[in-house]
Amino acid sequence: MRQVDRQTDLTPARIAQSAQRHIVDQLAPEASHYLTEDYFEARDRRRSTTGALGWRKKMVRRLVIAGGAALAGIVTFAILTDGGSRLATPRALHGDLERMAIATGFGINQVALSGHSYTFEDDIFDALDLPNMHSFLSFEPSVLRERLQRLPWIKTVEASRIYPGQLKIHVTERRPAAVWQRGGQDYLIDEGGRVLSAIEPGVLDHLPRLRGEGASAHVGELFALMQRFPDVAGFVTVSERVGERRWTLKLVGGGAVHLPTGQEAGALEAFLARDKALDIIQSGSSIVDLRAVGRITIRLTVPGTRISAREQGMG
Repeated sequence: MRQVDRQTDLTPARIAQSAQRHIVDQLAPEASHYLTEDYFEARDRRRSTTGALGWRKKMVRRLVIAGGAALAGIVTFAILTDGGSRLATPRALHGDLERMAIATGFGINQVALSGHSYTFEDDIFDALDLPNMHSFLSFEPSVLRERLQRLPWIKTVEASRIYPGQLKIHVTERRPAAVWQRGGQDYLIDEGGRVLSAIEPGVLDHLPRLRGEGASAHVGELFALMQRFPDVAGFVTVSERVGERRWTLKLVGGGAVHLPTGQEAGALEAFLARDKALDIIQSGSSIVDLRAVGRITIRLTVPGTRISAREQGMG
């Protein structure tokens, strides 16, 4: 068991006496006669005097710092309250700070916009809310980006402050990827299905056409499918979302391909592996139904005519 020495009975006087004896024992015998009671009394007086001087220096330094802080507070108070003639409310205090920032070159006097082609400048300035953003004290980059990204076309925002008084904003806009035909109106959407703006019918004919409720929400899946089967995509005029759960591909010439729910790629791959399958799609004269697993049904677009896969020469 570890033994712990008790030292609660040691008084300051006894500790000092023990230390003196230790010092005398450690020194050479010829020097020990100098360590008399007079020696220790003189040393204690010197230490007392030095300690007092150090304490006074610390007090002076603290008083100087406190005085400087008080003076700065008085000057600030005088500026913000017109010499103490009025007591500023938090709102008035914020206004005073705004005016001080503007006077020192931190006001927002100029806004430079770049990167926008489809977004109107007025919409951007309205989103910036400049009447309530007079200086960089009111400038919060995260809030500004959030407000601008609510605009349909804005994808990313870069904002930087340029002293004195300039705010530089560069935006990156979304790219139109398809036209969504819904309720008799055409809408531009991006690759994520975000609606960008309404357009007149027949505008931007080179873009893929989508139709049906829920088509915009699944446009990414459709694009991935068309990239996998480019020979089919080149003959699709409209991709229609049916029942908000599956796709029907409308083909050039009036034909169509009915795809199953969730098995689109597998069904198309199995169909195209058949002989003359691509010819059927490119001719656009047939309706291909792939909704039933393991079964391919083909019928001509002429009403009342129905033929089997074997009769179509698919084997």
